[in-house]
Amino acid sequence: MFSKKQSNSYVLTLVSCLFSSFASGQIRLAGSGSTRCSGRVEIQHNGVWGTVCHDSWDLNDAKVVCRQLSCGTALHAAKSALFGQGSGTIWLDDVACLGIESSLTECDHRGYGTHNCNHGEDASVICSESLVKPSISMDPTGEVSWGRELRITCSTAAELLGETFLLQKISDSFRQIQVSATRAATFTISKVNFDHDGSYQCQYEKTASGQTFTSPLSDPLNITVTVNFLKPRLSVSPAVFSWGEEVVFTCSIQTQALGGTFILTKTGSSFMKTQRSSQNSANFLISKADTDHDGSYQCQYQMKGAHQNFTSPFSNSVTVSVNVSSLVPKISLSSHGAELFWGPGEVEITRGHSFIVTCSINSKSLQGRFFLKFSSYIMTTNTPAVNNSASFTFPVAEFEHQGDLSCVYEVTLSGRTVTSAESAPITVVVKQSLLPMISAAFGGILLLLLFIVFLACLVHRRRKHKDSVVLFQTQRFTRENCGNCDHQYENLPEQPFPSKLTNKADKEKGNDYGDEENLYEEFSPPYAMECVSAKSERQEEGKEKDNTETSDDKNYCNNVTLRVQ
Repeated sequence: MFSKKQSNSYVLTLVSCLFSSFASGQIRLAGSGSTRCSGRVEIQHNGVWGTVCHDSWDLNDAKVVCRQLSCGTALHAAKSALFGQGSGTIWLDDVACLGIESSLTECDHRGYGTHNCNHGEDASVICSESLVKPSISMDPTGEVSWGRELRITCSTAAELLGETFLLQKISDSFRQIQVSATRAATFTISKVNFDHDGSYQCQYEKTASGQTFTSPLSDPLNITVTVNFLKPRLSVSPAVFSWGEEVVFTCSIQTQALGGTFILTKTGSSFMKTQRSSQNSANFLISKADTDHDGSYQCQYQMKGAHQNFTSPFSNSVTVSVNVSSLVPKISLSSHGAELFWGPGEVEITRGHSFIVTCSINSKSLQGRFFLKFSSYIMTTNTPAVNNSASFTFPVAEFEHQGDLSCVYEVTLSGRTVTSAESAPITVVVKQSLLPMISAAFGGILLLLLFIVFLACLVHRRRKHKDSVVLFQTQRFTRENCGNCDHQYENLPEQPFPSKLTNKADKEKGNDYGDEENLYEEFSPPYAMECVSAKSERQEEGKEKDNTETSDDKNYCNNVTLRVQ
């Protein structure tokens, strides 16, 4: 192995190398944060390392140093101990290089050890090969909530001024540039969204002698954007609706993460509707409500991230029940010669006329049927309603059709039969036709006129009867006044005797002649009287009878009636 003297020499050499930092021949770059190609300029003279004063120090001087160290092009000729103050001797001052020299000691200067500086004026250089990989960080750290502000910082250990920092997203076109007078630049994203989710890197650039030099890319920085949604709210309009009506569900949420998808689901069912919206709410339309839509509903809000989907909690539950019984049909009645009448109310119909009752309903379904309900019975149609209406025809109106009429609508929904409420009633009043009444009145008047004519004829007839009686009485009086009348009245041959005549006027006066003594017989216009002589007949009965029966022997005249041929 090594002797003790050799071991000590090896240790001293190693320590000397560590503290001498980076050196090439008689020049090196040292100081805090120095690299092989950037740092405080130090030279060795007579075996002693010393610094260089920054008086007259410029980029041409830095070019010579960078070339001498094989560090590329000089980017910056730093002054005022940028990499920290040195110690010991200050060897050079007022260095004036042309930029073409091979070493710094070949440039003009005041001489070794001649200066008027202190270590606060130590000169430094930054060469192009000194652009080290920058570091990248973010604030806040970890996952970033959607909509929050995010700050990304890119920094370098190199003491460069006037650097341009670049931030870019891997596998994306996202790119931001920022110029900084320090060794770091901060990039701010005011409102993070899912587009910002991903990996980022940064680098910096330095322009010198008309050339741009770029540092290596930093290590990747992964940004994960998350979102925490509040519970959405679900509402339905109208609050009460009937079968066949339009129903609108509205799902809304308080969030800044817009552009997501709203989801409407029905509990215990496969029913699901989705609606993408750029706002914080979405409407779900059910054009025709059916009993299949009965149930409880909830909604959610969902946004798709770069690597996963973020979904809100379920909203409040909204229970809906399709109300069919709330459908109230309408009723109308039309009759011959009358205007269309809408219920409720009372309508008069002439007996014998036809009338039609129409039931209708404001529904979008054509699957139901109507019942016409009377006060005493119910009528129904055998065919489904057409255009949401049905008609009931009554060919002849009768008194039995009087009463209240109302309509009922029945529909079968999802195997369940539901009946609506009754319509407002129409009260039907059947009245008698005027024509029979007019006919009866006319007939009565005609009968009255006939009766009057009959009475007039009867009166006239009685007057003629009276005149005939007076004629008979006058003839009787004439016979009595003549004494023995030689003429008697006999019936004409082969003429029947008429019935006896009773004078009503004489009866009223108390003159009742009786059957035997009634000398007045009924007289009619078809009959006539004829007076004949009965003397020869009397003479045959004997003259003796004429002498003895003096009281009965008086001449008299018989009343006879002769039928006029």
